[in-house]
Amino acid sequence: MLYIFFKIVLCCSLFIGVYHLLLEKEKTHHFNRFFLLFSLAFAYTVPFISITAKGPVTTESPQLIFEETTQQILSLPAKEEAFEWTNILWIIYGAITLMLLVKALLSILKIRNIKGKVRYQEGYKIIISENNLSPFTFGKTIYLGKNYLINDQIDPRIFLHEKSHLDQKHSWDLFLIEFLKVITWFNPALFFYRRAMITNHEFLADDRVLKNNFNIKDYQNLILDEIIDSQKFDFTHSFNFNNTKKRFIMMNTKKTKFAGLKKAITIPILITAFALFVQKTYASNYVSGNGTPMEEYAVESFSTLQEISSKQSRKDHQSITDTIRPTKKANVKKAKINKNSAPPPPSPPRVEKNGSKKANMSGDQNIPPPPPPASTSFIQAEFPQGINEFRNKVAKNFNGSVFKGDEGRLQSNVFISINAEGTVEKVVADGKNKLFNDESVRAIKASTENINWKPALADGKPAPTVFKLPLAMIFENKKK
Repeated sequence: MLYIFFKIVLCCSLFIGVYHLLLEKEKTHHFNRFFLLFSLAFAYTVPFISITAKGPVTTESPQLIFEETTQQILSLPAKEEAFEWTNILWIIYGAITLMLLVKALLSILKIRNIKGKVRYQEGYKIIISENNLSPFTFGKTIYLGKNYLINDQIDPRIFLHEKSHLDQKHSWDLFLIEFLKVITWFNPALFFYRRAMITNHEFLADDRVLKNNFNIKDYQNLILDEIIDSQKFDFTHSFNFNNTKKRFIMMNTKKTKFAGLKKAITIPILITAFALFVQKTYASNYVSGNGTPMEEYAVESFSTLQEISSKQSRKDHQSITDTIRPTKKANVKKAKINKNSAPPPPSPPRVEKNGSKKANMSGDQNIPPPPPPASTSFIQAEFPQGINEFRNKVAKNFNGSVFKGDEGRLQSNVFISINAEGTVEKVVADGKNKLFNDESVRAIKASTENINWKPALADGKPAPTVFKLPLAMIFENKKK
């Protein structure tokens, strides 16, 4: 969320800078008002818009999921909750926002509580106060002091100026900017926006007065006479708005020949800003080895392991392993278990003579269980470069393009028989899908070809063992 707020502030700053650089001094007041309002709405909406772009096409085989054979749950002491600075920031934001909201409501209430004689002129409501009140507009009403009446009449230039604010609904612009100032008070660009909007409104009202053939000098003198009596309210347009110098300069400015070009330049700026500040997400397009799109493949984690990082944890707890050690045929209850040895994993699957499981098994059939070790002190067999490198080799050799992509979830346990010399003798898979079993066995055989494992050690001597590698693959577009 903070990133979005940052983009809003940056986008507002960009647009108000463009306005002051290109448009402020041009006599294109209606377009300038449109640009200020549109750019403000643009800056507050575009950072929330998300578009999905097509990412680069890459060739990649479907990824395998290596499920762990065991899970270890550790009783770890609960961590102390970290101090949440974000909560403090939200409290500060809420407090300042509430304060500004109350201030804005009090300003509105102060204006609404102005008492005076109500009069209607040309259908416009005018409240004439007994106090010395400078002319201003709020909502659909014109307010001014009784001292501005000459022979019980309002100066036509003052009335026309304030009437212009009402006709063009300038109050709504100020309501918008004041609302944004309340909820995003941290955006400094809004203060420049408010000043630019009020100046633009005064330009529009002055332009309308002068188009009715009033003398420029007399009108400027009228404004100067009212500067001393300035009384400013939020949400209002005062007739004697004190940005006098800019107003006087604009009254004598002619429309330049570059005005149209400057307006046109704002279009590519808006397009560039959209590209910069919109949220972009990229869809990855994977292509299998045979060129088939593989967007349907997904990787899913089936077990979460807690990594034991400290040496003391490794000493006190048994490590997680992917191997199956030989089991002892004797009564297990009578055996003394060395505290540094790993617990015996489940034995290899039994291959039934007549059954569906045998029909689906792949690889070298009927793996006999390896002989038990001489003692319970046992070290598992290891791939020379480590288990992660072994998994990477299997994933690299696995060819996912042989599948249709509608198989759903495929699983298989692959058992690798390793002799006392570290040579892989047999490989068998026991999953339900024969094609997945065959490809799993093929990939593992290719990954272990001409490679000697570090053999398992039983009582310090090399011993045969069976290594279990659970594999899975997900196809998201399974047919229902």
